[in-house]
Amino acid sequence: MTSGAGPRLFEAASHAKLYSKFRPTYPKSVMQKILSFLLEKHSAPLELAVDIGCGSGQSSRSLTPHFKQVVGLDVSQVQISQAQSKSVEENLTYRQGSAEEIPFSDHSIDLITCAQSLHWFNADKFYKEASRTLKHQGCVAVYGYGVNLPYVPDEGIQTSMHQEYLKIYKDILGPHWDKRRYHVDNLYCNIQVPFRESKRDDSVVMEAVMSVDDMIGYIKTWSSYQTYIRTFPEKSDFLLKHRQKFLEIIQPISPSTPAEEIRFDVRGPIFILLGRNSVRS
Repeated sequence: MTSGAGPRLFEAASHAKLYSKFRPTYPKSVMQKILSFLLEKHSAPLELAVDIGCGSGQSSRSLTPHFKQVVGLDVSQVQISQAQSKSVEENLTYRQGSAEEIPFSDHSIDLITCAQSLHWFNADKFYKEASRTLKHQGCVAVYGYGVNLPYVPDEGIQTSMHQEYLKIYKDILGPHWDKRRYHVDNLYCNIQVPFRESKRDDSVVMEAVMSVDDMIGYIKTWSSYQTYIRTFPEKSDFLLKHRQKFLEIIQPISPSTPAEEIRFDVRGPIFILLGRNSVRS
């Protein structure tokens, strides 16, 4: 998903498959807020949306009910191939390309989206290209989510789950996050959308229901995990002991249920940054 502005961390086929299987899906209210902002001043019909840094295509697919044509764009051909393998929507195509050189003509796009990807781009070049390719009153929507944490009814068990989870996130994998991960941890609070009209929305929450194995699969999608096991291949199974610890922690919630089958809520904050292009074609 990274661009020419930095190292590519999502290229392995195994990583792309994990990404497709275990990454949480944004609630419909995210797209509703984006479309509401777009349609305040940009009239239908909506012809073209381009999802940049599309990865395995989850965010691209959410656009298809609302636009005549949707294009998912990513620098990683591996991610594009994974997205294509999941695609059934007739109005959705994927292609390889970068945020810094958006492969569309001037003022041809109604909406540009970037889900959990802007921090990998050269932002100045991206916004210059967004201004060039967006129609008058077309919009850019930059969104993502912070740290997702497990939640259970028992406060003591929840605290133990958080401690174990954050031990992995910060203590073990913390040194292996790219420095640009800071923007995600900070919920993009230091990132601005440089259009005359812009707004920020923090009212939506990411919610999922997971098992311990789902959560371990999600951790394996992190770029820091991929970097860690490349750096320390002899420790590639380090999550096994943490999986066992999570199972031990969560078992008291339902003693008669196998710990592997116990499911719990996972929640995290979502941020949405919106900007409207005032340039006329």
